[in-house]
Amino acid sequence: MSKAVINLKNIEHNISYLNSVINKSQMFAVIKANAYGHGSVKIAKLLSNHNIFGFCVATEDEVLELVQNKISKPILHLGKIDPSNSKIFKFNNVRYTLNDLTDISILESYSKKLSKKIKCHIKVDTGMNRMGLKFHDFKENINLIMKNQHLDVEAVYSHLACSSESESKQNIEQIEKFKLCIDLMSGHNEVKYHLLSTSGIFNFNDNIYDFARLGLSIYGASSLGEINENLRPAMELKAPIKLIKNIEKGETIGYGATYTAKKDMKIGIIQFGYADGLPLSFSNNGYVEFENKIFPILGRISMDLTCIEVDETVKLFDEVTLWGGDNREMRLETLSRTHNTMPYVFFTNLSKRVKRVYINE
Repeated sequence: MSKAVINLKNIEHNISYLNSVINKSQMFAVIKANAYGHGSVKIAKLLSNHNIFGFCVATEDEVLELVQNKISKPILHLGKIDPSNSKIFKFNNVRYTLNDLTDISILESYSKKLSKKIKCHIKVDTGMNRMGLKFHDFKENINLIMKNQHLDVEAVYSHLACSSESESKQNIEQIEKFKLCIDLMSGHNEVKYHLLSTSGIFNFNDNIYDFARLGLSIYGASSLGEINENLRPAMELKAPIKLIKNIEKGETIGYGATYTAKKDMKIGIIQFGYADGLPLSFSNNGYVEFENKIFPILGRISMDLTCIEVDETVKLFDEVTLWGGDNREMRLETLSRTHNTMPYVFFTNLSKRVKRVYINE
């Protein structure tokens, strides 16, 4: 069986390092998309015992999964409020994002039904043009929002579109617009602010404010394209060799016969394919690692199986590493450059049929 071996000690190390980077600010740990493939409930329970303020998720189902598993830290729902999903409004540790003005009436309605104020964060679209109130709407309505007896506004936040690009002028424009938002909040000293996600804390450290929303770096991968030696990879993805055979020069391998053997060779068939989360771009262009040796992938990745070249050191049922571990060639920053993608994609595409195995070492 294929497995993602997740080192909890490495996650704890990363949390400690990241807290030193954000200094006195508090951390919202982003655990949406099943904690980037690492297991949201397991990671939430681990991090609940460490120095973080709360968690960020993207959907109502992700909120429910956490509260139903007794996660008591604050949970910030980043997405648009769905008025039909009433289950989550009764939990006191959930915060909702005001992404547009229609969200106000939705929260008012549930506040009246539950006879309590609803905690929320106001998101301002400072230039990404995705979620959040446009700056004009924020400016025109912020006083009414703050006077609303049904809302308990905990924070105002925004999100940089180009935080991984330190020289992008758009970052400066968004930062300045966010500062205008803070100016408009004069007199509301109880309200907190957050602007930066993982990339931003390294590129724009002077603008961290009260909270920082950290995701990818918790799991040991850098969002800046280069390996950060202070981060330890949490996941090592492994899969077993299920068949070893010899092929002759001139024979082809796999669907489409895209690889032709240039010599007599030994090959291994791995029980892992695109249904498990291995990108098709690895076809004839990827590699695996076994005992510090790199072996190339041969032919097209199929749904359940992948073929590699092997030598005499590889035995039937040995496990090879597809990414992660101590070898720099297997770090997701390295693989992302080769395949023109991002570590996020590798993590979040990992299938449920890949078993998660947790270790403390």
